[in-house]
Amino acid sequence: MADVRSLLKNERAARRIQHQYASYSTGGLSCTICHLQMKDVLWDGHLRSAGHMMRVEKEGTSKKRKANDEEGEETTRKRSKPANGLPDGFFDRQGETIEMPSRPATPSKPVAKVDEDEWAAFEADIATAEAEVKQANDAVISAPAMMTADIVKEESVALDVEGEKEDAARKMEEELEEMESLEARVKRLREKREELRKRAVVAVVAAEKEVAEKEEEEDDDEDEDDEDGF
Repeated sequence: MADVRSLLKNERAARRIQHQYASYSTGGLSCTICHLQMKDVLWDGHLRSAGHMMRVEKEGTSKKRKANDEEGEETTRKRSKPANGLPDGFFDRQGETIEMPSRPATPSKPVAKVDEDEWAAFEADIATAEAEVKQANDAVISAPAMMTADIVKEESVALDVEGEKEDAARKMEEELEEMESLEARVKRLREKREELRKRAVVAVVAAEKEVAEKEEEEDDDEDEDDEDGF
Protein backbone atom coordinates (compact mmCIF):
# COMPACT_ATOMS: atom_id res chain seq x y z
CA MET A 1 0.00 0.00 0.00
CA ALA A 2 2.87 2.35 0.80
CA ASP A 3 4.30 1.72 -2.68
CA VAL A 4 1.00 2.67 -4.31
CA ARG A 5 0.84 5.91 -2.32
CA SER A 6 4.42 6.70 -3.28
CA LEU A 7 3.58 6.13 -6.94
CA LEU A 8 0.60 8.48 -6.67
CA LYS A 9 2.77 11.20 -5.10
CA ASN A 10 5.47 10.76 -7.75
CA GLU A 11 2.86 10.98 -10.48
CA ARG A 12 1.52 14.24 -9.05
CA ALA A 13 5.05 15.67 -8.85
CA ALA A 14 5.75 14.64 -12.46
CA ARG A 15 2.61 16.44 -13.66
CA ARG A 16 3.85 19.80 -12.31
CA ILE A 17 4.17 22.61 -14.85
CA GLN A 18 7.74 23.38 -15.93
CA HIS A 19 7.84 27.04 -17.12
CA GLN A 20 9.90 30.15 -16.42
CA TYR A 21 6.84 31.92 -14.96
CA ALA A 22 5.42 28.85 -13.11
CA SER A 23 5.99 28.54 -9.36
CA TYR A 24 4.79 26.16 -6.63
CA SER A 25 6.24 28.14 -3.71
CA THR A 26 2.76 28.67 -2.21
CA GLY A 27 1.84 24.98 -2.49
CA GLY A 28 -0.24 25.41 -5.64
CA LEU A 29 0.57 26.63 -9.14
CA SER A 30 0.96 30.39 -9.55
CA CYS A 31 2.15 32.76 -12.32
CA THR A 32 5.08 34.87 -11.09
CA ILE A 33 4.52 37.64 -13.62
CA CYS A 34 0.72 37.93 -13.13
CA HIS A 35 0.74 36.98 -9.40
CA LEU A 36 -2.24 34.63 -9.88
CA GLN A 37 -2.91 31.15 -8.47
CA MET A 38 -4.66 28.55 -10.64
CA LYS A 39 -5.16 24.86 -11.37
CA ASP A 40 -2.51 23.11 -13.44
CA VAL A 41 -5.03 22.44 -16.25
CA LEU A 42 -5.68 26.17 -16.63
CA TRP A 43 -2.01 27.02 -17.27
CA ASP A 44 -2.09 26.67 -21.08
CA GLY A 45 -5.18 28.84 -21.32
CA HIS A 46 -3.62 31.43 -19.01
CA LEU A 47 -0.52 31.65 -21.23
CA ARG A 48 -2.79 32.49 -24.18
CA SER A 49 -4.79 35.09 -22.25
CA ALA A 50 -4.51 38.74 -23.30
CA GLY A 51 -3.56 39.89 -19.80
CA HIS A 52 -0.63 37.47 -19.48
CA MET A 53 0.72 38.20 -22.97
CA MET A 54 0.48 41.94 -22.33
CA ARG A 55 2.44 41.62 -19.07
CA VAL A 56 5.10 39.44 -20.74
CA GLU A 57 5.48 41.96 -23.58
CA LYS A 58 5.62 44.83 -21.10
CA GLU A 59 8.31 43.12 -19.05
CA GLY A 60 10.37 42.33 -22.17
CA THR A 61 10.11 45.95 -23.36
CA SER A 62 11.09 47.25 -19.92
CA LYS A 63 14.14 44.98 -19.75
CA LYS A 64 15.20 45.93 -23.30
CA ARG A 65 14.80 49.67 -22.59
CA LYS A 66 16.78 49.34 -19.37
CA ALA A 67 19.59 47.50 -21.15
CA ASN A 68 19.68 50.12 -23.94
CA ASP A 69 19.73 52.98 -21.40
CA GLU A 70 22.60 51.41 -19.49
CA GLU A 71 24.53 50.78 -22.71
CA GLY A 72 23.92 54.36 -23.88
CA GLU A 73 25.07 55.84 -20.56
CA GLU A 74 28.23 53.75 -20.66
CA THR A 75 29.00 54.84 -24.24
CA THR A 76 28.37 58.51 -23.36
CA ARG A 77 30.71 58.32 -20.37
CA LYS A 78 33.45 56.79 -22.50
CA ARG A 79 33.11 59.43 -25.23
CA SER A 80 32.85 62.45 -22.93
CA LYS A 81 35.87 61.52 -20.82
CA PRO A 82 39.23 62.28 -22.57
CA ALA A 83 42.48 60.67 -21.48
CA ASN A 84 43.82 63.72 -19.56
CA GLY A 85 40.47 65.02 -18.41
CA LEU A 86 40.51 67.97 -20.88
CA PRO A 87 39.24 68.30 -24.44
CA ASP A 88 41.72 67.59 -27.22
CA GLY A 89 43.69 70.68 -28.33
CA PHE A 90 42.60 72.67 -25.27
CA PHE A 91 46.07 74.21 -24.72
CA ASP A 92 46.63 74.81 -28.46
CA ARG A 93 43.52 76.97 -28.80
CA GLN A 94 44.28 79.26 -25.83
CA GLY A 95 44.71 82.84 -26.89
CA GLU A 96 42.96 82.32 -30.21
CA THR A 97 39.83 84.24 -31.04
CA ILE A 98 37.06 82.07 -32.36
CA GLU A 99 34.82 83.84 -34.79
CA MET A 100 31.28 82.61 -35.11
CA PRO A 101 29.83 82.86 -38.61
CA SER A 102 26.86 85.11 -38.89
CA ARG A 103 23.55 83.36 -39.37
CA PRO A 104 21.94 84.17 -42.68
CA ALA A 105 18.58 85.74 -42.58
CA THR A 106 15.73 83.29 -42.92
CA PRO A 107 13.86 84.01 -46.12
CA SER A 108 10.19 84.51 -45.74
CA LYS A 109 8.08 81.56 -46.88
CA PRO A 110 5.67 82.22 -49.69
CA VAL A 111 2.05 81.84 -48.85
CA ALA A 112 0.64 78.80 -50.66
CA LYS A 113 -2.72 79.12 -52.32
CA VAL A 114 -5.20 76.48 -51.14
CA ASP A 115 -7.20 74.63 -53.77
CA GLU A 116 -10.69 74.10 -52.32
CA ASP A 117 -11.39 71.02 -54.47
CA GLU A 118 -8.09 69.45 -53.49
CA TRP A 119 -8.75 70.27 -49.82
CA ALA A 120 -12.21 68.67 -49.98
CA ALA A 121 -10.73 65.53 -51.54
CA PHE A 122 -8.07 65.47 -48.82
CA GLU A 123 -10.71 65.69 -46.07
CA ALA A 124 -12.68 62.88 -47.74
CA ASP A 125 -9.58 60.68 -47.77
CA ILE A 126 -9.01 61.39 -44.08
CA ALA A 127 -12.62 60.50 -43.23
CA THR A 128 -12.34 57.24 -45.19
CA ALA A 129 -9.06 56.35 -43.47
CA GLU A 130 -10.54 57.07 -40.03
CA ALA A 131 -13.54 54.85 -40.81
CA GLU A 132 -11.24 52.00 -41.90
CA VAL A 133 -9.14 52.37 -38.74
CA LYS A 134 -12.27 52.31 -36.55
CA GLN A 135 -13.54 49.19 -38.33
CA ALA A 136 -10.16 47.48 -37.86
CA ASN A 137 -10.12 48.41 -34.16
CA ASP A 138 -13.63 47.01 -33.70
CA ALA A 139 -12.52 43.76 -35.34
CA VAL A 140 -9.44 43.56 -33.13
CA ILE A 141 -11.53 44.19 -30.01
CA SER A 142 -14.17 41.59 -30.94
CA ALA A 143 -11.53 38.95 -31.74
CA PRO A 144 -10.05 38.86 -28.20
CA ALA A 145 -13.60 38.68 -26.83
CA MET A 146 -14.27 35.55 -28.90
CA MET A 147 -10.90 34.10 -27.94
CA THR A 148 -11.66 34.78 -24.28
CA ALA A 149 -15.00 32.96 -24.54
CA ASP A 150 -13.31 29.97 -26.17
CA ILE A 151 -10.60 29.95 -23.51
CA VAL A 152 -13.18 30.11 -20.71
CA LYS A 153 -15.08 27.19 -22.26
CA GLU A 154 -11.88 25.19 -22.68
CA GLU A 155 -10.78 25.97 -19.12
CA SER A 156 -14.20 24.91 -17.80
CA VAL A 157 -13.98 21.55 -19.59
CA ALA A 158 -10.40 21.03 -18.44
CA LEU A 159 -11.40 21.93 -14.89
CA ASP A 160 -14.15 19.31 -14.94
CA VAL A 161 -11.71 16.68 -16.21
CA GLU A 162 -9.14 17.60 -13.58
CA GLY A 163 -11.82 17.47 -10.89
CA GLU A 164 -12.82 13.98 -12.00
CA LYS A 165 -9.17 12.88 -11.89
CA GLU A 166 -8.73 14.29 -8.40
CA ASP A 167 -11.94 12.61 -7.23
CA ALA A 168 -10.76 9.28 -8.67
CA ALA A 169 -7.35 9.63 -7.00
CA ARG A 170 -8.98 10.57 -3.67
CA LYS A 171 -11.37 7.61 -3.94
CA MET A 172 -8.46 5.28 -4.64
CA GLU A 173 -6.61 6.55 -1.57
CA GLU A 174 -9.73 6.03 0.57
CA GLU A 175 -10.09 2.48 -0.77
CA LEU A 176 -6.43 1.79 -0.01
CA GLU A 177 -6.87 3.07 3.54
CA GLU A 178 -9.98 0.91 3.94
CA MET A 179 -8.09 -2.15 2.67
CA GLU A 180 -5.26 -1.45 5.11
CA SER A 181 -7.80 -1.20 7.94
CA LEU A 182 -9.40 -4.51 6.91
CA GLU A 183 -6.01 -6.22 6.69
CA ALA A 184 -5.13 -4.98 10.17
CA ARG A 185 -8.46 -6.28 11.50
CA VAL A 186 -7.93 -9.70 9.86
CA LYS A 187 -4.46 -9.86 11.39
CA ARG A 188 -5.85 -9.14 14.87
CA LEU A 189 -8.54 -11.82 14.43
CA ARG A 190 -5.95 -14.37 13.35
CA GLU A 191 -3.79 -13.56 16.36
CA LYS A 192 -6.81 -13.90 18.64
CA ARG A 193 -7.78 -17.21 17.02
CA GLU A 194 -4.25 -18.53 17.50
CA GLU A 195 -4.35 -17.51 21.14
CA LEU A 196 -7.70 -19.27 21.64
CA ARG A 197 -6.37 -22.38 19.91
CA LYS A 198 -3.38 -22.48 22.24
CA ARG A 199 -5.65 -22.09 25.26
CA ALA A 200 -7.87 -24.91 23.98
CA VAL A 201 -4.87 -27.19 23.55
CA VAL A 202 -3.69 -26.41 27.07
CA ALA A 203 -7.20 -27.09 28.42
CA VAL A 204 -7.44 -30.42 26.56
CA VAL A 205 -4.05 -31.52 27.84
CA ALA A 206 -4.99 -30.56 31.38
CA ALA A 207 -8.30 -32.44 31.10
CA GLU A 208 -6.62 -35.55 29.74
CA LYS A 209 -4.06 -35.39 32.51
CA GLU A 210 -6.81 -35.08 35.11
CA VAL A 211 -8.69 -38.07 33.65
CA ALA A 212 -5.52 -40.14 33.64
CA GLU A 213 -4.82 -39.28 37.26
CA LYS A 214 -8.37 -40.27 38.27
CA GLU A 215 -8.11 -43.57 36.43
CA GLU A 216 -4.80 -44.23 38.14
CA GLU A 217 -6.33 -43.49 41.53
CA GLU A 218 -9.25 -45.82 40.80
CA ASP A 219 -6.86 -48.60 39.81
CA ASP A 220 -4.95 -48.12 43.05
CA ASP A 221 -8.19 -48.33 45.04
CA GLU A 222 -9.19 -51.55 43.30
CA ASP A 223 -5.80 -53.07 44.03
CA GLU A 224 -6.14 -52.18 47.71
CA ASP A 225 -9.63 -53.76 47.84
CA ASP A 226 -8.32 -56.95 46.27
CA GLU A 227 -5.55 -57.16 48.84
CA ASP A 228 -8.03 -56.66 51.68
CA GLY A 229 -10.25 -59.48 50.31
CA PHE A 230 -7.45 -61.97 50.49
